[in-house]
Amino acid sequence: MRTLLVLVTAMVMGCPATPVVAPNPRRATPARPTARRTASRATVAVGSWRCPAVPAPSLTLPAHIREVIDLGRGVRLVVAGQRASERPPCVGQCPRPKMTLALVGGHGVVCWRVDLPAEHRLGPVGLRGKTLWVAGPKHVFAVSWQGKLLASNQVDGPRPGLVALADGGVVMAEASGSLVAFRAGGKIRWRTKPKTHERILALHRRPEGGVAVAFAGEVRTYDADGVRRLKVRLPERARKRELAGVQGVLWVWSERGSYRLVKKGVAGDSGQIRHRLPSAAPADGRVFSAVLGPDGVFYVILAQRGLHPVRLVAVSTDDALKWSRPFTGTRPAGCLMRTGPRTQIGVVCPNGRVVVRGRRGITRFDSTGVKPRLSLGPDRRYAVAFEVRRRDMSLACWVRRYGPTGETAIESRIGGGCQTLWHDGTGVVYLGSRRLGR
Repeated sequence: MRTLLVLVTAMVMGCPATPVVAPNPRRATPARPTARRTASRATVAVGSWRCPAVPAPSLTLPAHIREVIDLGRGVRLVVAGQRASERPPCVGQCPRPKMTLALVGGHGVVCWRVDLPAEHRLGPVGLRGKTLWVAGPKHVFAVSWQGKLLASNQVDGPRPGLVALADGGVVMAEASGSLVAFRAGGKIRWRTKPKTHERILALHRRPEGGVAVAFAGEVRTYDADGVRRLKVRLPERARKRELAGVQGVLWVWSERGSYRLVKKGVAGDSGQIRHRLPSAAPADGRVFSAVLGPDGVFYVILAQRGLHPVRLVAVSTDDALKWSRPFTGTRPAGCLMRTGPRTQIGVVCPNGRVVVRGRRGITRFDSTGVKPRLSLGPDRRYAVAFEVRRRDMSLACWVRRYGPTGETAIESRIGGGCQTLWHDGTGVVYLGSRRLGR
């Protein structure tokens, strides 16, 4: 009976169709969106690596590179050329002095280069995408971001430096003691002579815009229109000062002390000293060298008389002691400090000593040689060069390239004396115009 019931049900419903043997189709997925490149990345795609325009393939790095400035995002500003005192003797009509300004992207790509009719004295300075500035003995030159000469202005002995403004202009001091500001196009914006008998010892960009000026016994600041905004009396007079500032931080220092300056009160143009190093400066201790990092951390090599040995100290933006490390060996008189893009700290001393430390003060390199060169590159890489004598007594340059932690160096020996040592935006090391590698 059960069998008969099954047969009747099958006759009513019908038999199933024969299955089709075929591969299972994959589940359809939406297509991935096409990645869009920004304008700056599109520039990289054509091989110019953040150059303002596609560079001519025939452009090469200039010879006798003097200064290399990091403009950010892998771009370098290079000035090259020999001064008359550095040239070999010539007979008859000697070649006219000139310097070459060049913009360099990653992998040594030369975006453009332009020759200027003067010996190099000050600069170059500028902000990425803005007008670039460089000075000779009697002229200051304005060059556009695309490499075109905009203006050449005669000045009265530019000194002690050039300060690039946020709008593309520049401020400089003349030998007569006047401050002169130029617009981005090269025309004079304002000129003023501070009412003081003291000469200008240092210039730096004012954190709020404009320029800060250090004299023997005081510091003044001027806004972008040349209006004085701040005046601070310093506790001692000095024949040499340094000055540096970033947003919210302004430091001035000499051998007798370093001081952080702030505005006093909400209104008015007076200021005061917020913090000082050594703590009893200028009555006790000495400052050997100092530098302000791009993040506002102040690094200073100092000694407090009778209490501590020479130390390298880092002070944060809130005036708190970040760290302190001993600086042993010969007293670092005349040493120069610099910081790298990843807060490396480099010290180069007149006796040939070179010291590289990490952002927390840990020593990565410490050695002494002849005519040292130091370059702090991206990704905490760095390179050091010393001049040496070969067996035949010919001069050579010994270059050592290090990674972030100071591991075993890659060494190169180049014939002749050491030229300018620098990194491009990708971390490749150059000795003058010669590429050495990472």
